[in-house]
This record gives sequence, structure tokens and C-alpha cells, in this order.
Amino acid sequence: MIALRTIVTGNHTGEYVGVAPTGKPIQTSVSHIFRFRDDRLVEHWQVMDTYRILVRIGRLPGVAAQFQQLLGVPESPEGIFVEKPGTEFGAPRTGRPATREESRAVGRRLYGGAITTGIAEDVDALAEDYIQNTGWTPDGRQFFGNAWAIGRGAMPDGLAVQTHVVAENDRVASISVWDGTITASGTPVDFASADFLRIERGVAAEHWDTVDYVRLYQSFGLLPENI
Repeated sequence: MIALRTIVTGNHTGEYVGVAPTGKPIQTSVSHIFRFRDDRLVEHWQVMDTYRILVRIGRLPGVAAQFQQLLGVPESPEGIFVEKPGTEFGAPRTGRPATREESRAVGRRLYGGAITTGIAEDVDALAEDYIQNTGWTPDGRQFFGNAWAIGRGAMPDGLAVQTHVVAENDRVASISVWDGTITASGTPVDFASADFLRIERGVAAEHWDTVDYVRLYQSFGLLPENI
């Protein structure tokens, strides 16, 4: 099993989903998990964030700031989260190396914490100075915890099932499928996300993700069902 997260960049110079060329630059992410057998690819799962493309070319309104308002965190400009590249994969490490099993255990603790319980303080799987590279919350584990407390309050029956997990040394990646119901509207939740974590001293120090934000925002009523 191999996990890969890519940042996709380019310019909108041809027709895309019925939108004539705008010349605007785009950036988004796509995350993959591949299964190989006998040196050949036999299975593939992916999560792609099409939202950032569709907003940049004017196909969808930029509603990410409204989502961040719901979560009580600072808003992103133009309704698009600002992504940071983060620590290079081959950057020198300090301290004791993490093992694969330790990294997998941290990933399980993270999902078993505030993501599941909705308790803002349930973030001991994150470093105090936790780095969120994809911009949906600021850096710092308190923002993560507070955002999840609000999010779980909106869908208390929500469930994230990690369908695939890949770990190597101090990195762990997973794809999760989310379901549940938005209490206020009765709208069902159904979307996928991919998370990549860098583990340091027994906690998650850094985080990258790819989320199907179109389906997530549809669940919260921020985008229409038919796009």
C-alpha cells in the first residue's frame, strides 16, 4: 500500500464543466492510496477537492468562509482555504524516530478524540503547536478542538470510518468516509476525506488533508444539491 498526496496547479485555458476559459490560475489537492501486487497497481482509492477549482473559475460561489464562521475560526480570503506546503518529506528529523505502529496509534487516538467525542479539550493526540497546512483552521490544537466541538454539535450522530490506513515511520495517512445527519436541517452527510499526519514525540505535529468539500458544503446547506 502506498499513500500519496499531490498539489495540483495550472491555468484554466480550456473549457471545464461547461465554463469557458478564464485564464485564472487554480490550485487544489488530490490524495491517493494505491495497492500493489507483484510490482503492478491493482487497486486505487482517491479523494479530490474539486471545490477550489470550481470557485476559481466562477462555477461555484466561495462559501468556505461561511463554513469557517460556523466553526468559529478566522475566514479565508475569496472563500478558498490558503494551503501551505509544510515540512518537506525528506527534511531532517530530530529526536527518537517514530515507528509505523506508533504512528498508526496516534492516528487512532486523533480520530477517537475530538473528532468522535466533540469535546474541545480532547486533543491530546495533537502537539500544542500543531501545524494545519490546508488552512481550514489556524495552527494550534485549540482551534482544531474548538472547530470539532462545533462540527460535532451540528451532526452529533456523525461517524467517520477510516477505510484505509497506511503508515511508514513518522507518517500516517488514511481515507475516511463520513456519514450522519445535520440536526438543524435533517440533511444526510456523505463525503470522503484523506488525512496525512507527521508524528513527533508521540503526537501529531503536522497535518495535511484533502476533503470533498463540494459534498460537505452541500450537507451544511451552503451549496445547492444540484450543481
